[in-house]
Amino acid sequence: ADKIRHVIKPIVTYSAVRQTSMRPSHVPPLGSGSDISDTVQFGIENRLQTKTGKQRIDIVSFNTYVNYAFNNPNNDSRLTTANFEIILRPYDWLQFRSEIDVDLKQHRRTGNTSDVVIKTKYIDLKLNHRYVLTSKESLDDDRYFKRETNVITFDGTTRLNDRWTMGGYFRWDVKRHSWREYEWRITRDLHDWVVNFGQNIRHTEINWLDHELFIELQLKAFPGASFSSGQRAEFPEARIGETVSGSNTAPPPPSLLG
Repeated sequence: ADKIRHVIKPIVTYSAVRQTSMRPSHVPPLGSGSDISDTVQFGIENRLQTKTGKQRIDIVSFNTYVNYAFNNPNNDSRLTTANFEIILRPYDWLQFRSEIDVDLKQHRRTGNTSDVVIKTKYIDLKLNHRYVLTSKESLDDDRYFKRETNVITFDGTTRLNDRWTMGGYFRWDVKRHSWREYEWRITRDLHDWVVNFGQNIRHTEINWLDHELFIELQLKAFPGASFSSGQRAEFPEARIGETVSGSNTAPPPPSLLG
């Protein structure tokens, strides 16, 4: 990077929830604004930016958000939650993201998500650590209540050629000290379609080891629409892109001038 600039962006957002069809104690917390209240979020986003050609890259992104709630049924106006996020892009092939959620009422960390993504010409590696501490009051009716979730997930893919790729996935439960899920898969590129097939093995509440073969036909133009049979591991893409907009930003359309 020949030149780097520092950008600071203050953010203030307001949201309000006025009606609900369930008692507040039975509604699981879904983030800021999920309870019946008015919420104001104050945030500061920091960027260290550079350019490669005409493309902007945020080498470092550090964001802090704090939520203030008022007009709730308990008349308890106060700071409720805070969120800290840092994203590092030191190289083209290496990206890192970590997000921490803090409950300011209980003065404790309630969630932590970390992603490491390595992308090369032939191999893609993704390592994820997820920790969630859930309040028992919000899950009283859950027969499989889990107070704490602490899992490590690894996903790897290698490209054999332009048409074939092969990969695997496994998930480790840190608290139970055991493997919870793993699978192997093979992907075939059919130009407009992509076919995924393989085997998934997971520990469930019913079966200790549940083996299942899967096959999935996916349309490239509409990745969200797929035709599948069998159970496949759910490993969402890390929310890391070249800029703060994230990896879900659509690529620019091809130039008519070539």
